[in-house]
Amino acid sequence: MQSIFKHLSSALVIIVFFALALASATAKDIDVSKQTGQIPPDFQPGKDTLLVVTNTLFGIGVSSTIRSSIKGYKGPYLLVKYEDLKNYDTSTYRYSIFLSHNPSLNLDEKGRPGPGSVSIVMEDRQSKSYYRSRGFHNHGSLMRRYAEIFNGMME
Repeated sequence: MQSIFKHLSSALVIIVFFALALASATAKDIDVSKQTGQIPPDFQPGKDTLLVVTNTLFGIGVSSTIRSSIKGYKGPYLLVKYEDLKNYDTSTYRYSIFLSHNPSLNLDEKGRPGPGSVSIVMEDRQSKSYYRSRGFHNHGSLMRRYAEIFNGMME
């Protein structure tokens, strides 16, 4: 009897894991565009110098992951710290991009929230408008996806 229960529970775990794997999105699956409202409508990747903010999330390696993830972007950009944004004129540096944490609503057995997800936020610094991606678990993949999309917009 114990053997049957062990096999059934193993099968159930495998089924649940497979279902979760199918349901989880990869960065390539994330639809990011001006039409979906995640990129400012007037943003021109080949012309506008993008301020890439490197320190809006805390954690070991977050800043270096942002730096390495944006390297493939072929448009003009500057890596800046959040506190230095005020030093950049909004007419020359109209757009910024940064990571934002989306807290989890799920609590563990001790009442602590889960890890949540990360969104990319683009800011039109002139109009103070924000354009947010949906939440994703891997900020490096998400930033690379944005770089790929921006590069595609320049072709």
